[in-house]
Amino acid sequence: MKITITNKNKNALLNRTEISFKVEDTKVPPSRKEVREKIAALENTKPEQTIVSKISHNFGSQDIEGTAKVYDSIEALEKIELEYMIGRNKGVKKGKEAAAEEAPAAPPKPEAAPEAKGEKKAEAKAEKEAPKAEEKKEAPAEEKKEEPKAKEKKEGDK
Repeated sequence: MKITITNKNKNALLNRTEISFKVEDTKVPPSRKEVREKIAALENTKPEQTIVSKISHNFGSQDIEGTAKVYDSIEALEKIELEYMIGRNKGVKKGKEAAAEEAPAAPPKPEAAPEAKGEKKAEAKAEKEAPKAEEKKEAPAEEKKEEPKAKEKKEGDK
């Protein structure tokens, strides 16, 4: 993997250097961590002070373009950058995956005594059967009575 810096601007107001780069000679798109470490090495800074904000490539092309920001200090980075972007560059997982990993394993629930289980099952069966019986009683079969068709008399028939 070869990284070439295409544009470099110093932003004194935000205490950072904004970099545009191009990644060449790679068959698989690199991770943010790999790009971050390479850019930090090129700029002679720590990877903790570098944020890779964008990595993109066009379909069918092996060239990858992106932008990065190298801060003068970690304090400036934490003050200016959004937390989700810092998390992306550190490799923090989000959503359900993170919640599953962060949540401690729940202690196993104590099982009820076998007698209690049997009683609960019997109660559940009785509750299920009761509504079925009520439905049958409430909805008696109604027979449809057909009215005899009146014979139509025509003027010609007598």
